[in-house]
Amino acid sequence: TNNGCLGYYAIIIRNSQLTARLKTFETNQAKFKYDDSFCALVNYTGKETAVVLDQVNINGKNYNYAIAPYAFEGASVQKLTIKNAVNEINHDAFTHAYSLNIVTKISFA
Repeated sequence: TNNGCLGYYAIIIRNSQLTARLKTFETNQAKFKYDDSFCALVNYTGKETAVVLDQVNINGKNYNYAIAPYAFEGASVQKLTIKNAVNEINHDAFTHAYSLNIVTKISFA
């Protein structure tokens, strides 16, 4: 099955042999995998209960990104605000994130 470009990269992220193609960038809240044309939040590591997902700046370049499978697995986030910077949410991104009870998607025209 062809899951499109983002699906293809989600598979790469989970496959350790291919992950070497992507660079890693970490903030105090999250770990991202990226290259020149793609970025994915692969692991949320923050402890905040209210989180806003917006563009990430990596080496002076702003990226929109996908949320990879299991990125928020077990996270203690209660309220999540998703801005236009998030262009895809993959399956199981919020597995076992039992505290999550408010999700808001903000779209700007």
